[in-house]
Amino acid sequence: MPDSLPLPADIGLRLVGAFYILAAVLIIRAGATNLLLNRAISAISMNVSEADRVEEKRVRFLAWLALLTGAGGILLAARLDLALLPFLANATIYGLYLFTVAPRFFDPWDEPDEKGRRQTRNAFFVYLAATAIVVAAWFGGALRPFADEHPAVLAICATGVAGIAFYTWRSLRFARGIATTAGATGAAAEESSLPDRVVLTPSWHGSGLVDTETGAPVWIPAGSLPTGLDDRIVAWLDLFRELADPDDPRRHRLRIPSDLARIEAEGRQIHEALSAHLGPDRVTFEPAARPCESVTAFSAVKVAAGFESDPVWDVGEREAGYEYSCSTHHIGISWRLAEDLLAWGRDHDSSFEGGDPEGRRLWSAAEAADHRERGLALARRLAREFAATGRGYVPVWYQAENAGAVRVDV
Repeated sequence: MPDSLPLPADIGLRLVGAFYILAAVLIIRAGATNLLLNRAISAISMNVSEADRVEEKRVRFLAWLALLTGAGGILLAARLDLALLPFLANATIYGLYLFTVAPRFFDPWDEPDEKGRRQTRNAFFVYLAATAIVVAAWFGGALRPFADEHPAVLAICATGVAGIAFYTWRSLRFARGIATTAGATGAAAEESSLPDRVVLTPSWHGSGLVDTETGAPVWIPAGSLPTGLDDRIVAWLDLFRELADPDDPRRHRLRIPSDLARIEAEGRQIHEALSAHLGPDRVTFEPAARPCESVTAFSAVKVAAGFESDPVWDVGEREAGYEYSCSTHHIGISWRLAEDLLAWGRDHDSSFEGGDPEGRRLWSAAEAADHRERGLALARRLAREFAATGRGYVPVWYQAENAGAVRVDV
């Protein structure tokens, strides 16, 4: 009988369930962050590639699959026999994705790196082992019959599943629009791809328009504005970038505050033209730039050069073996620091003969030492800007090539 299950086995089953509840939340969060970053980069580049659209589909597929993972974890943590169904279904879908769907429909457009592929396969085999444990528990009578469980327990489980489903929907909805915007054809389709309401406001990057609802940069489809208006917006953004402070980590301050009058005067004429074209109730105008916040909430960050990678890494999950390269222009730091970090990373890549990371190094000992010192200085600047933006609690590390990471002080 289930009630006679030894205490260690009872705790073990519940811990496996709790592990997959947490895993589901982390997978959903990582996927949503990835989509948001891709959308921001697409808005800046004014281009959405096929790889972007495929990546969106992949992440959304895995996020909803994570919902099934979380549901199984909740039912197993309650030791209900229904846990068998989501575990079996998830293992089957996961296997089909890994060995059939991904190689045929995702990988040709967006090939994963070997490390990522290996981690995904290892996670699948671990999940198979967990599924085997659930199957054995079901056959051994260690799981409680669903029909005999107390209604309060069932209500808690239902609330937990609904909570994960809501979290999945809420996390993914802000990253919508990549495929729709890129796939539209014709002037009418391009026009309809703009949000219902937009704000004209200057910024260091983007098109000059942001979504009123989400605050996300808006991609302006080619031909959707009257001839010459898009060029006027570009010139207006260039004016802002000429007058803005490149060392402001919030990216909204001007070097001379009174220059805001110039930006407002030229921007108001553009706002009038946009209102005439899109409708007066569809466009609002903010002459002052909005503060630029980070798309990632860091618990720890590291500066380190990696081949063809931005040199800033999210290492908050380092204990679990994960480190993520982050776009320096989307982590809430100044334009100048972001550009200096990118230049430092490019110098590292150019030190390999023929651009081959396995090839001969072209650096002299002095050049290698200079690169190490510049990296340390950049890490200190990053720590100072984190402190200036209220993130002084986030530890900043620096890792020189072939050396261990060291904590950097402000």
